[in-house]
Amino acid sequence: RADELGIGDSISFLGYVPEARLRSWYCSTRACILPSTDASYEGFGLVLLEAMACGRPVITTNIAGMAEDIEEFNCGIIIPPGNPEELAHAIQWIIEHEKEAEQMGRSARDLVEQRFDWKIITARMELVYSDLVRQSTV
Repeated sequence: RADELGIGDSISFLGYVPEARLRSWYCSTRACILPSTDASYEGFGLVLLEAMACGRPVITTNIAGMAEDIEEFNCGIIIPPGNPEELAHAIQWIIEHEKEAEQMGRSARDLVEQRFDWKIITARMELVYSDLVRQSTV
């Protein structure tokens, strides 16, 4: 389909990318796009978190579990699911507003560091387990 549209030379369909190479691929992009259309197929949106850890702005739908955080930190564009016109507009905006998109990428990295660092996640999990232990002894 990309060839039919005359954009085949501008797009790479990578298929499986080994984990060791993911960071370099994320870092080589202008943005990460995850246009989820069905909540039963998309939960948290780990791919978004990985891209944001690499300082990339993201474009996704409000189905992705990260949508509220993305909006709060202004690190991407949230579009309605199943709306190709909005998706195209968001992609075009990222391309045309390079400085703003770069700031979104910095904000994305900040979000990851502030909310999803392993030390923070571990501390939260310890609190959950502590609460469960306390509740079971009451």
